[in-house]
Amino acid sequence: MSNLAIDLRVQTGLQEFGDILEGEGTLRVRGASGCYPAQAAVSCLVAPAPGDRVLMVVESPQRAFVLAVLERRPGVALHICTSGDLHLESAAGAVHVRGAAGLALASGGAIEVRAPEAEITFGRLSLSAAALSACVEAARVVGDTLDQVFARCTQRVRHSLRRVEELDQVKAGQIDYAASDTLSLHGANLLASAKSLVKVDADQIHLG
Repeated sequence: MSNLAIDLRVQTGLQEFGDILEGEGTLRVRGASGCYPAQAAVSCLVAPAPGDRVLMVVESPQRAFVLAVLERRPGVALHICTSGDLHLESAAGAVHVRGAAGLALASGGAIEVRAPEAEITFGRLSLSAAALSACVEAARVVGDTLDQVFARCTQRVRHSLRRVEELDQVKAGQIDYAASDTLSLHGANLLASAKSLVKVDADQIHLG
């Protein structure tokens, strides 16, 4: 008679506490009325893991739903999981994501960030990319030290102005300057020296 009563309750839906026996895909949960194959309810975003204490509802002897994860063993990671797209939205406020030990973002596809204004602060930043493309209207970089190492560097600008307060030094295997109009060199002292040859060639040469 007691088994019949349990079967009738199961057929009409039974909500009870349970323990997850198996996870990873098809769940198996054990409740007061027995063991059932189960799946996480859509509202249960925390992926159940073996050993979890859960709240469950039994729809039939062949189907149960895990409504919520109530308890978990210490040290077991918490996973928020969904089979489809997941949107986090605050209609009138801000969304904050914070990790005391770290924060990792990974995507099998593209990552897109859009905002009218962004502020990023790092103690140290390391960037590694196969290709980098940036398009900005204005850029301003202020720092104490800048080191750049490239196998090849090409720059194309309409106007270029550089001001160096102290020493400006260039060391190269070969230097070639070409100006379509005028090339001017000015200084309180101008020194030109060569180990083998100095050549000056023009239609007119004025010295003094």
